[in-house]
Amino acid sequence: MDRWHRAKNDNEWIERELIRAYMKLELMAPDDNDCRAVAVGQFGRIEVRLMDLPRNRRTPSVPPLWLEVFSCYDGGPIDSYGCFVLGEKELAAAVEMISDAQRYAESDF
Repeated sequence: MDRWHRAKNDNEWIERELIRAYMKLELMAPDDNDCRAVAVGQFGRIEVRLMDLPRNRRTPSVPPLWLEVFSCYDGGPIDSYGCFVLGEKELAAAVEMISDAQRYAESDF
């Protein structure tokens, strides 16, 4: 059983995993497209990724950090959340989004 299912619905645990992913993201070198992305978790056919937009795509109105929920079945996005910083409010919203993704995956969409 993977660690996401062991800690099912444990928002504090999800928060810790998200912070770990953010720390990994900050330490990563950008890829060839100047992107950085790290998987936060996977629930069946759903994957959650934390991404940092390339510097050339950033504007004052577009957040640089994005949490994205993808379908592994078709590779398409399901949901996303952008923020300028990962503060307390943003972290709470991201944890809620990950919890929703987990419940969605368990519903056998």
